[in-house]
Amino acid sequence: MTSFDFSNGKHISISDSYSQRVYLNPQEALDLLQWLSDRKDELYSFTQGDTNQAPAETLLEIHLHEEDLGHLDELKAAIPDLHERRPVVKVLDAHWGTVSERSFVA
Repeated sequence: MTSFDFSNGKHISISDSYSQRVYLNPQEALDLLQWLSDRKDELYSFTQGDTNQAPAETLLEIHLHEEDLGHLDELKAAIPDLHERRPVVKVLDAHWGTVSERSFVA
C-alpha cells in the first residue's frame, strides 16, 4: 500500500509497499497534483475497467499542518474545486511516559 507524508513542510514523501521512497518539494508536489488532476478521467478508467459510466465521486481530503498553511493559496490555485469544510483543530501531544493516570480522570 502506498503512503504519503507531508509532516515537516519541506518535502512530501511517497512510499510504496516495497519501502521505496521518493521525496518531492512543495512545488513538485503541486505539479504532480495538477498533472494527476488533469488525467483523473484516464486514471478512473484504468481502475474501473474502461466502462462508459461516469466514475463515482471520490473526495480527496488534505490535512495541512499549521507550518504548511503558507501553501494554501497555491493548493487552491492548483485545485479550483477545493473547499474548506471544518474549522481549525488544535492537536496536542505529549510523551506517553509523562502522562499520569490522574490526567485521564478529569
